[in-house]
Amino acid sequence: MKALTPVQILERLEQRLPLLTGGAGDLPERQRTLRATIDWSHELLTPVEQRLFARLSVFAGGCTLEAAEQVAEADVDTLQSLVDKSLLRHTDDRFWMLETIREYAAGRLDGNETHLRHAEWFLALAEEAELELIGGAQAIWLGRLDADHDNLRAALVFLRGSGRSTLEVRLAGALWRFWYLRGFLREGRNRLGDILAAAGSDRAVEHEKILYGAAVLANRLGDYDRAEELAAERLAITRARGDPKLIASSLLLLGVTVASRGEHERASALFAEGADLAREEGDKFVLAMALGNLGDLALIQGDDETARSLYEEALALFREISDTHGSAIGLWKLGELGRKQGQIDEAKALAYEALGLAHALGDKEVIIWCLESLAEQTVSEGQADRTARLLGASEALREDTGQAPDLSEQSHLEHTMALLGLELDEEHLAAARAEGRAMTLDEAVAYALEPTA
Repeated sequence: MKALTPVQILERLEQRLPLLTGGAGDLPERQRTLRATIDWSHELLTPVEQRLFARLSVFAGGCTLEAAEQVAEADVDTLQSLVDKSLLRHTDDRFWMLETIREYAAGRLDGNETHLRHAEWFLALAEEAELELIGGAQAIWLGRLDADHDNLRAALVFLRGSGRSTLEVRLAGALWRFWYLRGFLREGRNRLGDILAAAGSDRAVEHEKILYGAAVLANRLGDYDRAEELAAERLAITRARGDPKLIASSLLLLGVTVASRGEHERASALFAEGADLAREEGDKFVLAMALGNLGDLALIQGDDETARSLYEEALALFREISDTHGSAIGLWKLGELGRKQGQIDEAKALAYEALGLAHALGDKEVIIWCLESLAEQTVSEGQADRTARLLGASEALREDTGQAPDLSEQSHLEHTMALLGLELDEEHLAAARAEGRAMTLDEAVAYALEPTA
């Protein structure tokens, strides 16, 4: 601290061991520097323990016993010995290292064989999870990916650096829905964008998941030009391949993108074609999404009865396949329709139900929509402070995720803010919004679900 400025220390903290090279001269040699201390502990290990210690360094954020056995060729006795010697920690069902210890261990690891096994292990996990992120096991598999997100990131970095582009494409393609559902929109966009840039003009069928995910994330981030470009490219690739299911989802993807910009007629044709294909193929998930989007267009055009029918059919399909994310969206959309028709109690009940499902799943996208819907309802009931806090909470979530409002959402937000401006002076409004922005996700949801007078 005496020799370095805070900025200099920060620059060196990515590698902790070279930074910590001091030590009192009257201490034993093993205590003079952190590296020497770990050296001393390391030399006390048996060769088998030293080998496992180095291999375990490939895990970022820890690992399960099964992963340690398969990737690092660990056995329980040696793992326990490293725990006993304080070089490895064990919490719940995971083994992990302090980052400084892990950095030291990584310096002892020779070659890329363990890194490749690590990447292949987490590719298998991601591809298994990918199949479960639509349907009733969403929450379970999102939790598993949460626990190993740092490992998945490390695997992507290794695959990029080692030139294993095929495995990198597979891994990122399996992860885009996780990034979307968890609100890692910017991270997902950047990682998928890097892969597309590296592929250049050589994009082919194997890139269709990358294109799909990149288009979805670009759309949610408000980059509609990029989203349309990617969606159109994916549609061309899938049409050339001749796979009806992939074509249906591509049509829907392009439709969502152009609808976000207000091109309703073009979007309607794309949704209708996609719905027909999905129905023919028995793809209930894509059909449910298409019907919900057609309902949005009917609502915009003032055809409330058609919108309700489409929303109800979509919600029934999402419930049939036990998809929590889709069910939450379906409930929220029915609530928006009820609010438009003056059915305030029904609208609130549906928004609360959607918010509860979304919160249980950790679905920030739907949480944002519900907070803003409830804000628009409460301002009309004379609860201006509550409205401002709900808007502040949704603003903070939008900034955290990067989720941009589309034209319809922006219109509703502007309407709510205009009504707030009639109720609160600028200082009072800013203070209430700041209170909402300071809430954690759990606090914001709990506040939104509180009974109101």
